[in-house]
Amino acid sequence: MTRVWGLGQIRWRRYRPFNVSKVRKQGTNMSASTATTSSTEVSDKNLQSMDDSHLFRVGPLQAMRLLESFSPLITTRNTNDYLTISLRLDIDTRRKSVRGVCHLPHGLKTNTKLLVFCSDFDAAEMIEAGADFAGMNDLLQRIGKGWTGFDRCIATPAVMSQVMKVAKVLGPRKLMPNPKSGTLVTDLKKAIVEAKSGTLLEYRTLETEPVVTVRIGSISASMNSNLDNVKFFVREILKQKSRQVSSAGSGGDEATGGRLTTVGGISMIPDIEKLNRLMNIKRKAQQQSEGPAAAKGLFIQSAYLQLGNEDGPKVDLDPELILPSSPAYYR
Repeated sequence: MTRVWGLGQIRWRRYRPFNVSKVRKQGTNMSASTATTSSTEVSDKNLQSMDDSHLFRVGPLQAMRLLESFSPLITTRNTNDYLTISLRLDIDTRRKSVRGVCHLPHGLKTNTKLLVFCSDFDAAEMIEAGADFAGMNDLLQRIGKGWTGFDRCIATPAVMSQVMKVAKVLGPRKLMPNPKSGTLVTDLKKAIVEAKSGTLLEYRTLETEPVVTVRIGSISASMNSNLDNVKFFVREILKQKSRQVSSAGSGGDEATGGRLTTVGGISMIPDIEKLNRLMNIKRKAQQQSEGPAAAKGLFIQSAYLQLGNEDGPKVDLDPELILPSSPAYYR
């Protein structure tokens, strides 16, 4: 049956005038939410695509000034005020490493305990020259029992046959004398003076990461001396790049200069152009994944200066501004 509403108006079903508007509002809300979602996705993509160049990075001089502002806090806590520099390099630690010894232009205040392996007759002379421990038989017995109360030990090649008796103790602690670390020397007195003056700096990359971290100065020293040490150390690290390239180049000539032999015994000359093209494609993809510093071909990918221990304040450095030719050392 039909229902009669007013004057001749017939309706077969109940009229709901707000249905359309609700659908429209829902559609508007859906479009707004879709727009919000899309904008959020775009912002997330922008954040993901944002490279490290947007981070706060400064030059060495500005970093020193920023860290100097924290020096009152360091002195009140009675902690060390030394400066540490850390560099991340563009190398593969599975195949190569960076390691060496250099002499800084300005010495560091250090409390390094030095042990000298020498004959027992020369022990008193070495202690007068500045060594903390010197001798042979007594020291070998103490080290064999697990004693390592020293930070650095030096020796001459003539006594290395006796020092090898405690290699199991010194080796895992990286205290074994060797020429790469500047601890296997011919002139013991000169090595003692260099070690005690604080100018001798030994550096090496970590076993798992291409990171070199060394102590480079202190807040109590003058800013010019700290900047000179930073510039000198960066120049020393860049020398390692040329050594890596020269070694890689010599290895590549040996690998591509001869013939390649397959399992079947067929020798063939490789297509050098195709090989170089594939290597360039792989290199570009690796540079894009590693960031802008790698894309620019910089050997030093990132760096920072830190004051005090691991919990101290840290300032990120621009890899381009720490180059020795950069004006950031003066302004």
